[in-house]
Amino acid sequence: MITGMALCFCLTATAQLTGGLRGGLNINHFYHSTPGDNSAFRRFTGSHTDFHAGVYAQIPLFRRASLAPELLFSQRGMSRRNLNARGEISTSTLTLNYIEIPILISYKIFKGLHAEAGPDVGLLLSSKEKPLTAFTYSSLDVGMNAGLRYYVLPRLFLSARYRAGFLPVYDVNVSDMNGVTIGKAKSYNRSWMAGIGFTLR
Repeated sequence: MITGMALCFCLTATAQLTGGLRGGLNINHFYHSTPGDNSAFRRFTGSHTDFHAGVYAQIPLFRRASLAPELLFSQRGMSRRNLNARGEISTSTLTLNYIEIPILISYKIFKGLHAEAGPDVGLLLSSKEKPLTAFTYSSLDVGMNAGLRYYVLPRLFLSARYRAGFLPVYDVNVSDMNGVTIGKAKSYNRSWMAGIGFTLR
C-alpha cells in the first residue's frame, strides 16, 4: 500500500513538473573574518558584478509549496583596493567560476509571488585574477539562499535573492606587529542575485 501511494505521488509530480531557463546578474563581495580588528581589511575590499545562467525545475510538493532545484554556471568574486608602502592605491579583481546546484523550496505567497529558500553546493571550475597572486582557492563552496520570485507572465518571472557562503574561499595567516601569527583571516562568498527566467514546460 505504501509503495503504491509513493508510486502514485511520483507519477503525479512528474506529470506536473515544469522547468526552464534562467540567468541574471550577481553582485558579489567577500565577508572577511579576521582575528582582532579587521576594519582596515574591510575598508579595502569591494563588490564585483558578474553573472549566472542555467536551468531549473519545479516539482510540486503540496498545494502551495514545490521543490525547485537548479543547475547554474555562476561567477563569484570581488574587487580590492591595495595600499602600498608609498601610499599608492591600486585595484585588483578576482573572478571565481562555479558550477552550482541550489536545492530550493518555493512557497506561493499569493498569485504570482513566491518565496524561495534553500542550500546549494558550488564546485570551483576556475579562477581569474588581475594581477595574479599566490592564493589557492577552495574547490568547494556550500551556501544558503533566500529570496523572491515573481511571475510577470504565466511563463516569465523575475527573481531576487541573497546567497551566503559558509566555507572559506581562502585563508591567510595574520601576524601582529611583532611578526607573531595570531590566527587566520578567512574570506567567504556573499552575493545579491537578480535574474529572469522562462518556463519551457
